[in-house]
Amino acid sequence: MNLPSQHPLPCFNEFENALKRARGELRVRVKQILSKLDSDEWKSLIFLIYDEANAFHEGFRTISELSRNQIDKVSDSLLRILNSSQDYETALDPLIEAFYHLGRYDILEDDLKLCMDHSLHQVCQSLSSLYSENLALFQVFSGLTQEQADQFVSLRLKNWHSHHQDEMLEVLFLRNLDPKRKSYLDLISDIYEGLIDQDLHPMASLLQPYVWEKNSISPGGHNTLEGLDITDFYPMPQGEPHGLCIIINVNNFMEAKDAQDDFPLDTRRGSDIDKDLVEGTFKLFGFTIVTLDNPDYEEFCSFFTKLRKDVRLYAMAALAVCVMTHGDKDDNLYLADRKCIYVTDLRKLCYARALIGKPKMFFIQACRGEENLTPILLQRDATITSNTESDCIIAAATVGKHSAMRSQSSGSWYINDLCSTLQEIGHRKPLKTVLNVTRTKLKERMDTFRGMYITQISEDKVTLTKEVQLKRGGESSFIEGILDLTILKIFQELMEFLISEAVDEVNPNIALQEPFYFNSWEES
Repeated sequence: MNLPSQHPLPCFNEFENALKRARGELRVRVKQILSKLDSDEWKSLIFLIYDEANAFHEGFRTISELSRNQIDKVSDSLLRILNSSQDYETALDPLIEAFYHLGRYDILEDDLKLCMDHSLHQVCQSLSSLYSENLALFQVFSGLTQEQADQFVSLRLKNWHSHHQDEMLEVLFLRNLDPKRKSYLDLISDIYEGLIDQDLHPMASLLQPYVWEKNSISPGGHNTLEGLDITDFYPMPQGEPHGLCIIINVNNFMEAKDAQDDFPLDTRRGSDIDKDLVEGTFKLFGFTIVTLDNPDYEEFCSFFTKLRKDVRLYAMAALAVCVMTHGDKDDNLYLADRKCIYVTDLRKLCYARALIGKPKMFFIQACRGEENLTPILLQRDATITSNTESDCIIAAATVGKHSAMRSQSSGSWYINDLCSTLQEIGHRKPLKTVLNVTRTKLKERMDTFRGMYITQISEDKVTLTKEVQLKRGGESSFIEGILDLTILKIFQELMEFLISEAVDEVNPNIALQEPFYFNSWEES
């Protein structure tokens, strides 16, 4: 698995002992550890740790010192504020918790001797040393790309003073903090109202408690305001990576061993395009990508056995599994050695203690049955599920006994529409809305083959108990996703050009309206 390498240090069974050791390590080497932060991480750290008084009196001055690279001076100011706590032993706890929310797991593991397992999360959840309003704002700010943040400021925070475009929202917040004109809660209300206007409801829900506090509105036992419910969403990720995306792409199969094993398993041309599209899209949302190409049954089961035991799953806020392979009328999904699994088996294989209460998303692109299919043109995709496991959604490319489309040169209709919808609205609309929009796009598609009209509709099986809201990944992951998708787009346009050129050479009089679909449909 291409997950981040795990630190070999032994884990503590008692998280109290782990916390005690972490505090000792931090106390001894705090300045050395702080020197590992880059400028943006320093700004976020200051924002997370300072209370309103310190933020007003020292916050922006400290940010200015950072811009002049006066790191020692900033460290001294920060430590002076932290050490003013009456409890010397816990004075530096906000740093530990801040490292966790900043995603600096390397510092927590390598320097503070904490391991990436349940003890790490128990430690950080038990601290509660950061101000809740700061943490809520940080989660909102980190969920916006720089482009979104710039647009948000220009459209919704016009009365805020901004020094320049691309200014971090944490810095902008501190710049505009003035108890006489704009208090903490005033600024939070401005951001909340802007998020509502931008239709970013999941992010707005994080700030609702502080809007209630400002307006002295009692929730009356209900966490609802303006139709929003802060309990309706699964917790958003608080550090990188945001989740794990497993792509299982089976496009080559062993030949049949005997005459009885006569089920046709042809090469699934075009499936690699779907794989690249899914990979680039989920990188935009900060997911770690793990790809299994043509696994046999033993490799498949071994992978998920190891995955269930991997303590790094505790750091993941969600799991996404995309399966692309052949299927049959009995809802079997075929692997490279022609052995099968069921979709319900896949859900059980993904069941892990570290994923309890977290959303698990399954996207299935696999044939189901032979009824009314034209082998050259159609691929039939669907699956079934049960209600035995909660917090899951299984999204099938089509309804049972119906066809779905896959092109050798452009991939499948479903994966294309799903990924384009995720790219367009996945960061600001819940997953159910994303899938509904995907379904609408599919319904509006239509093609013909041998005089017959062909269309498609997807189907979802849901045991989720809350809404799933994806969140944009960090700069590195987001840029990597953009690059992957750009390269894929260039490849597809090149393929379209080459096909058009080839057709023109054969017969210049042919009007090729849809070059991607020319002689490219095949059975999955």
